Amino acid sequence: MAFLLATLLLAGLLIWLSTDDEDGPLRSYTLVGPRHASCLRLVIGQDVSGSMRDFASPRDQALSQLVDWAGSTSGLRDDDEIAVVDFAFDAGVRVPPTGVKTGGIASIPAVVDGTDTLWLPMLRAMDGFPVTKCRTALVLLSDAQISDLPVGQDPGRQVLKEHGVDEVRLLVPGDGIQVGPVWEASFPSAPPISFNGSDPEETALVIGRSIASLTGQSLTRITVSSTPTT
Repeated sequence: MAFLLATLLLAGLLIWLSTDDEDGPLRSYTLVGPRHASCLRLVIGQDVSGSMRDFASPRDQALSQLVDWAGSTSGLRDDDEIAVVDFAFDAGVRVPPTGVKTGGIASIPAVVDGTDTLWLPMLRAMDGFPVTKCRTALVLLSDAQISDLPVGQDPGRQVLKEHGVDEVRLLVPGDGIQVGPVWEASFPSAPPISFNGSDPEETALVIGRSIASLTGQSLTRITVSSTPTT
């Protein structure tokens, strides 16, 4: 009997990590496992063109969640950085590379929609960032209706290298959005990842999963058991 009570009490205090894919706020997840030795400069490239207008509010809410989480014990390291670049026809830096413990995401877009959506102005804006020893990863929140993508067989790798970007991810806010073949030809190692861009929590979570893939870790849900009654 005493052993049974002790077991129940232990179960009541236990906090375990579950690898299920249930939805929930990003703060209920943590990065697990050893990560790459290098620090990470995470650049969020936000497509603010007209076709992405409906996703602007949930995206900004998700970014606030991301910043809070990244600076917590569940998120990134102290020497990691986050930057945010808005792009449409032009590009503007909403948040320059900033330590994850600093926090704060500007709510006012850095650029407004134009007549087209272009990729190179965003990369040129990133050229102005301070030199870093961190690996630089560009995570795009976009429908990839981008007019100036590099054309050819896997030409994107060279373009990224020219602008100091080590890796890229494409997050597409809707299963119904069709990404054209130019993207997949340009960046075969970064296939589109679709999600519900109308949901701030899912948007934050898909960014968190992208971060985990960049650090070589897994994003795992934290589950706290309830205290059993006797």
